[in-house]
Amino acid sequence: MAEENENKKNKFKGLFKKKKDETKKNRFIKELKIAYRSIEDFKKFLKTVLLPFIFLGILVWSMPFILPSVLPFPIDLDPVTFIVGGLVPIILGIFYPYINWKNRENDINGKMHYFITHVRVLAISDLSLKDIINMIGGKPVYKSLGEEMKRV
Repeated sequence: MAEENENKKNKFKGLFKKKKDETKKNRFIKELKIAYRSIEDFKKFLKTVLLPFIFLGILVWSMPFILPSVLPFPIDLDPVTFIVGGLVPIILGIFYPYINWKNRENDINGKMHYFITHVRVLAISDLSLKDIINMIGGKPVYKSLGEEMKRV
């Protein structure tokens, strides 16, 4: 009897864990879509990030086939290393917008309290809103926050 109750409890625990994992996956996919939508110039991203990473991945991937024909002496290499090594740049190129978006988010969250304090001090000094935005947007200390203020 006690074993049956424990089996039922374990079944219920497994059900809830799967839902949490699915929600994490769904949230990650949504954030990845947001990161791709937040790319300002998609053609520039393709030319400067994605295509070079894909080219580098394919180059590393094909090294076991290229090296024996280029080098005059035989090399005993494990091709699995080159396959994994070729996949890493491709995966990094695909996830680059997400990594960049998360870094900007962390940068903004880390500097928000300084930003609010600075805005409050400038507001007390009777500056117009346009002057406050221009002043804070030009500060290199705020980086991502300054860029967002310039957009406003």
